[in-house]
Amino acid sequence: MSKIIAWDIETCPLDTNTFTSRQDRRHSLLVNAELDKNPSTSYEDASRKACSLHPMLGFICCISVAVEDEASLMRAEVHSFVADDPETERQLLIDFRDFVGQFRGMDTWVTFNGKRFDLDWLLHRCLHHGVQAPGNVRMMNRNPYQNQYHADLACVLKSPAGLADLCDHLGIESPKQAMDGSGVAQAVAEGRLDDVAKYCEADVLATLECYLIVKRFAAAAFA
Repeated sequence: MSKIIAWDIETCPLDTNTFTSRQDRRHSLLVNAELDKNPSTSYEDASRKACSLHPMLGFICCISVAVEDEASLMRAEVHSFVADDPETERQLLIDFRDFVGQFRGMDTWVTFNGKRFDLDWLLHRCLHHGVQAPGNVRMMNRNPYQNQYHADLACVLKSPAGLADLCDHLGIESPKQAMDGSGVAQAVAEGRLDDVAKYCEADVLATLECYLIVKRFAAAAFA
């Protein structure tokens, strides 16, 4: 029986003291752009945001995966992989790759903005650590116009809105409650990896629920 596999990542900034000269230049450009756009933002917040959004300036601290049988009425199984620094990130990537490697059939992969963000981070961080990236061609499909095998809801609906907005639109409880993306770096710094995993898991379950609703009422959008 085929599976529906929703997944999501959380990211953290690298220590700017470890940056190469090229990373420093990239960091300065991105921070200055953020400060120009939001003058009331502190330098620290602008730096944290810039690093958490660029895979050469940050690392993946959590990947969560929700797996559900297409015909099942049972709640999806959820698995999380966490890292508290760039060194442990390498094992996170290996564990995630090995876990998703078991799915090689006619499965459907589901993300929200995964083709532009999550997959880009996954590839960059695997390359940085010399880790073989997942080999599933369905999961790794980044074509924004092909959503049959990798259903990126941000590409399917093409609306300038986030996951929380889509949840609100569909009447689904928002995963952005006890924490949102801006709080992930602080939680990791404080050693609260369980909180980060719970937040990431809430994201993948919400993404899965959104997908099931959209697929039910607009199945042709995934053709």
